[in-house]
Amino acid sequence: MKKTTLIPALIALTALQAWAYYDAGTGDFGPYRDDEKTEQVQVKSLDALETSTTDTIQTQKLGIQGDPQAPTWKVVTDTKDPKNISTRLQLVRKGMRTPLQFQVACKLLVDLLAADLNGDGLPDYLLTFRAQPNGSEDVDEGERSDLNPKNDSFIVLLSDRLTYRAFQVANAYLPGWGVYRLGSPAQTALLASFDFKEAHLDLPSGTRVIFHLYQLISVKGSELALDNGLDGRFPKFVVQDESGTHKNHHETKLLTDERKKELLGLYPPTITEGHFKK
Repeated sequence: MKKTTLIPALIALTALQAWAYYDAGTGDFGPYRDDEKTEQVQVKSLDALETSTTDTIQTQKLGIQGDPQAPTWKVVTDTKDPKNISTRLQLVRKGMRTPLQFQVACKLLVDLLAADLNGDGLPDYLLTFRAQPNGSEDVDEGERSDLNPKNDSFIVLLSDRLTYRAFQVANAYLPGWGVYRLGSPAQTALLASFDFKEAHLDLPSGTRVIFHLYQLISVKGSELALDNGLDGRFPKFVVQDESGTHKNHHETKLLTDERKKELLGLYPPTITEGHFKK
């Protein structure tokens, strides 16, 4: 497992080959209406405090440098069998009797992020993963052909009194720009997305577009839910010319209702509550 910074890691998660055609530096990526008031939630990539490596095992202690009271993570990655790589994660927080730990099999940890998602003043966590590439442990992101929601996933840990609840979100990306507080009263929404191209469209010669399918996942207290009353306020399908840097923020009419329904069926995010090991 290689520690990455926030922006490169999450851009890598959401990138397809089409990513190269538009500017990753702009913040104007969401499907939000121009009159929609949103507040971006601060998300911090944890610092590597200690690292040790043997032939098959890498151990990292992750936390927030300069804050000894902050919770810390022990992350152990076992690469004995490259086809069945596993990562064990252990969370240690002051006042917690025993560490919370769980294991993720056949996935590589991309990044471990902290943010106060439910507004209780305690850190919540976002853990992003990708599937182990077949036949190789180290594959350059630009050469990967398996970047799709079926191979990448993330875990959300929400603080709940003196413990945490863990939710695994599969079949969805977690874009770096996709954590916002929306609505009144404000609640946090994770904007999962999938980018794709559509063949056989009747477009002007030389025009190439990228489509963006969005799904809203909302945080309410210690619960994580799909389409918790927020989804209807935003377009699901947004189109962008490959030569442009901004999406149009409106529901596209280039796709038929039947095609939209089909795509929603192909890429529905699924949320499963996980359990910690003793």
